[in-house]
Amino acid sequence: MRSVSRLAAALAGTTALTTALVAVPALGAQAAAEDDGLQLVVPTLASMLPGQQGWISAVWKAATDVCDVKVTATAPGLTIGYPANTGSYTSLYEADKLAADAMDFTALNVSVPAGASGAAKVTFDVSYTRLPPGQAKKDDPSVAEKFDCKGPKGNQTVTATLPIASAAGAAVVQKTTAVTVAKDTPAWVRIAFEARRPGLRDFRVTVAPPAGLEIAYPGEKTSAGLYDDVAPAVAREDYAAVRFDASGLAAGTYRLPVHAAYTGGGHTGELALTVE
Repeated sequence: MRSVSRLAAALAGTTALTTALVAVPALGAQAAAEDDGLQLVVPTLASMLPGQQGWISAVWKAATDVCDVKVTATAPGLTIGYPANTGSYTSLYEADKLAADAMDFTALNVSVPAGASGAAKVTFDVSYTRLPPGQAKKDDPSVAEKFDCKGPKGNQTVTATLPIASAAGAAVVQKTTAVTVAKDTPAWVRIAFEARRPGLRDFRVTVAPPAGLEIAYPGEKTSAGLYDDVAPAVAREDYAAVRFDASGLAAGTYRLPVHAAYTGGGHTGELALTVE
């Protein structure tokens, strides 16, 4: 699954709640299964927020040499998708093969309903082919691409917990708090926001300029909307673009009030504008 580079970047770059790969502790006790070619290393998945959609990972350790690994997942109330290159299932990141005692992860695209709370039980259905001993050599990774994937089939069902955190605190967080512009060159700046709750529709941003600063919004409107949508996605950054013409200001730093209005509420923040 190395072709999912975009997925790997998403896993590394999104918020810690959603996609940071957890550190791998020692394997805990798991319910006995008829087949145990793969073991789920961490039975608690990364926490998500109500209304959030994003990639999460499940880390696996091979108990024996396996290939043609395929994993599907279900969870009541959740919508689960898979990487584009596998479509109807997910497989391991490095390849669809894993040598005994080695670890790799599978990725899931999970959508949590806006009204969800508590924890969700995720059921993994895992299938693979068990390799005869000696075909996969951990000290020679290239061997993994050379052997024939032949052997007895294995199947197992494993469960995990996906915590759904409460949407406490501010409904939206202003991520961009400082920008720098050249005095003689008007420029568009991006002011990023991140929603912590779903449903912040008709999201519009205005900035109060000091005397000497000219501000414009896209489409000659009186406020700026978000780049991606009319409402920010939960736990994802989106931005509003504002044009600053600082030719009437002296060089220095100015504190500009920022206001975001949305259905049912609003946010008041501040932007430090440095003019050079």
